[in-house]
Amino acid sequence: MQISKFEDLYRKIDANAKPIDKQAVEPVLQHIVKNEKYEGNASVAAFIGALMIEAARENWNKSDIHKKMSSYCSQNEADAVAEVYEKYKTLLQSELRSIKWQSPELVDVRWEVGSTVESMLLGRLNAPTVKLTLDALEADSTSSNAFTVTCDVNQFQDLHWKVKEAQNMLKQLKK
Repeated sequence: MQISKFEDLYRKIDANAKPIDKQAVEPVLQHIVKNEKYEGNASVAAFIGALMIEAARENWNKSDIHKKMSSYCSQNEADAVAEVYEKYKTLLQSELRSIKWQSPELVDVRWEVGSTVESMLLGRLNAPTVKLTLDALEADSTSSNAFTVTCDVNQFQDLHWKVKEAQNMLKQLKK
């Protein structure tokens, strides 16, 4: 029979730190959401931290926690963990999203075509330019960040070519 990573972590908890109750679970979660070092029992912190982060990541509910813990913990321990988890679930999930596992999302592209008439370094040019402005929305943010690039004709053609290559690769991956 294969044991779960949580059962393995639970077995490593010192006997004097068991049974796990709310007074053991809550301080660990408080330290996780505050991003502080936990000064208590390290094996308890490892078990509770791993279980709570997995539960928040997978959006478990109380019954999911009971199912996971039923084979190696007492009912009272599972109740304590589940109760504290429900209290901190939203905050834990918010903290996990702030880690930025998600890439920024491109929300807008604006472009302008202009002409550079003269440059201090190169003198008279009359060269067309393209100004691209990309707006990206960071994970868990409501405001976008603008990123602007100005290209001459050759640079724009190179960018266009690379975007087309990426588009073709996506088409091939969808097949």
